Amino acid sequence: VQTCALPIYHLRDWMHVLCSNGLACTEIAFVMHNLMAVGITLDVLKEYACDYTLPRAHGTVKDMWFDDSHLKADTIQAFASEVLVMAPLLYAFLIDVVAKIKDCPLLKHIECFGYLNSIIGLLRKGPENAMKYVKTLRELVARHHAIYSEIYPLNAIKPKYHALLHLADDMEWLGCLLSCFVTERKHRQIKDAALHVFR
Repeated sequence: VQTCALPIYHLRDWMHVLCSNGLACTEIAFVMHNLMAVGITLDVLKEYACDYTLPRAHGTVKDMWFDDSHLKADTIQAFASEVLVMAPLLYAFLIDVVAKIKDCPLLKHIECFGYLNSIIGLLRKGPENAMKYVKTLRELVARHHAIYSEIYPLNAIKPKYHALLHLADDMEWLGCLLSCFVTERKHRQIKDAALHVFR
């Protein structure tokens, strides 16, 4: 029997690690639950978010993004593209509103979410441009995980939390940042066409 000389390698793409029922979805949900726990209603968050005018490519802010009907115990129900917009909006709210509360009880949560927001921002630079920041990515993930594991329960540490630790290794091994955003958009084009094909 001839064995294959090539190493078996598990590649992870950042869309599924963070944005498609990933770590960002989990942390957004936890932050929203903690806001409500300290008496900040989701209506205040929705009103704040809806005041933003997004670049045309991102569409408009939808108040349903931060609606409690989309909020589960440990995740939010949202498309990956929506999570890309929700994360910076939520972080802006945490900085502009929540952090200014006297004796704010959520400062650690804000710091943790800030690292997550920076990680997403770095990865959004694209497959080639993100490669300049592999070392920074490692540092951000380490800082994020140190606080995350301190403030959230043990069952909040899911496989995608661990997968984020390996993202920088995957980037170095592959030579670029892997993402499924483009291929997922292609799926949508096929589904749109297939919707009107009956034979």
